[in-house]
Amino acid sequence: MAQEFSDESQQALTGFFTQRIEHEKRSQLFSSCHLIDPWIQKCAACDTPRRETTTHSLGGILLGEAMVYDPYPLCLCGTCEEEIQSLLSHQTLGIWDDFVQTNFDCPPGQQLDLPTRDRPALF
Repeated sequence: MAQEFSDESQQALTGFFTQRIEHEKRSQLFSSCHLIDPWIQKCAACDTPRRETTTHSLGGILLGEAMVYDPYPLCLCGTCEEEIQSLLSHQTLGIWDDFVQTNFDCPPGQQLDLPTRDRPALF
């Protein structure tokens, strides 16, 4: 699906994650253990402790029951999610909204609980 995003959005997302996430520091977590908690204790982009966030999202890649590490799993606070959403073009936001609406059956009123103004976080 990412191939459908506008060039502007792809560059903005790449820039955000390259500039804001300390990939080398996160990779050191991998060598210490295969526990998930150290990876999601704080926002990967701004280091705000997860317990201090009003809202946050957790992301990961799973193969069956196995977690794929580095750079995932990760936590993003609602503030950083909002920043990411603000970087996306209208074209990309439309593609993302269509994808979510087509593939996910959300309960009524679920937008009230989303950290990113009426749409699930994209990261």
